[in-house]
Amino acid sequence: MACFPRLVAPPKPGDTGLVPDTATDTGTQPDDTGADTHLDTSRDTALDTGPEIPPASWVGLAAGERHTCALDSDGAVTCWGMSEVGDAEGVLSPPEAVVFRQISAGKDLTCGVSDQGQLVCWGENNNQQSSPPAAGQWVSVDAGKEFACALTAGGFQAHCWGRDNHGQALAMAGSYTLVSGGKEHACAVRRDGEVVCWGNDAQDRTAADPTPAKGVSAGEKHSCLLATGGQLVCWGEDNDGRTSPPVGLYKDLRVGDKFGCATDAATLEITCWGFPLQRAGRERAHVRGGVVLL
Repeated sequence: MACFPRLVAPPKPGDTGLVPDTATDTGTQPDDTGADTHLDTSRDTALDTGPEIPPASWVGLAAGERHTCALDSDGAVTCWGMSEVGDAEGVLSPPEAVVFRQISAGKDLTCGVSDQGQLVCWGENNNQQSSPPAAGQWVSVDAGKEFACALTAGGFQAHCWGRDNHGQALAMAGSYTLVSGGKEHACAVRRDGEVVCWGNDAQDRTAADPTPAKGVSAGEKHSCLLATGGQLVCWGEDNDGRTSPPVGLYKDLRVGDKFGCATDAATLEITCWGFPLQRAGRERAHVRGGVVLL
């Protein structure tokens, strides 16, 4: 799951650590990502920016609900941003002695696969979400809201841990090519292209579309798949058009809490849909050169 409640740049030398507080759409869940278009300048919110970002060759990026982590070519991880618990739980403090080959960020949680194939997580641990299986070899991991899922190296079986109030940590049996953790549900692609989901079934969020897929990404109350032919298909709650993706052929896909983004296979342009674009009077946003054009 990718979450972008506000855009926070990597810390720079001389940063004050304060940003204006952005009024947010509170909704009914603590991990809402809907930011209003105005700023509340009556107070400032402390931003724990973590360490300065040194020059490096970056090979991976993982955006969580309130923080972001980057993976460099040496396998080291640097994190910055803000968490609900400050950094008392070490959300912005990845282990320094571990060499990572892949990382994923969720809500005050980051997990990664080390170069030795082991799972390592850090951050909040109130539901044991930062306590992954100690044994085994793993090929990938994806962090959701207070839980995470990973694939074993042997049979590509899915295994999840952490919060399990809706069965989101009870992975379905099977051999998978990838797994994605959302808010209270998870989805995975079987090796034959079938997408299956488990966890909270409200709004039919686990009623996966039968279209054969090569990718899937789970959000708050919806999910989307990338079909083997490159088309996008979504299901679940459709507020603000979050399950109404653009028509076209795409090469990759990431879903956030209330939106999705995909890369056009021909132009490499990134197109996004869902909240808050429709509330701003736009159905799509296009990204060129790292700039979101609303």
